[in-house]
Amino acid sequence: MDLKLISTTTAAAMHSKIQECLDADDQNALLGQKRDWCVRDTPDWKQMGDELEEILRSRSIGFRAINWSAK
Repeated sequence: MDLKLISTTTAAAMHSKIQECLDADDQNALLGQKRDWCVRDTPDWKQMGDELEEILRSRSIGFRAINWSAK
């Protein structure tokens, strides 16, 4: 998928969803439960998140950067 062609709204929504999935995984791990999304373990998630952040930055859209450091 060529992410540069998606709308700003879509880029922001996709970025937000990656953050939500990562947060859910981290919360499940803290509770000793199975991580549903395995965001930290799947390089494609980080690649897409990084690309989306680059797109949002280039379009001067504010966002909360994804913290990829292990929890």
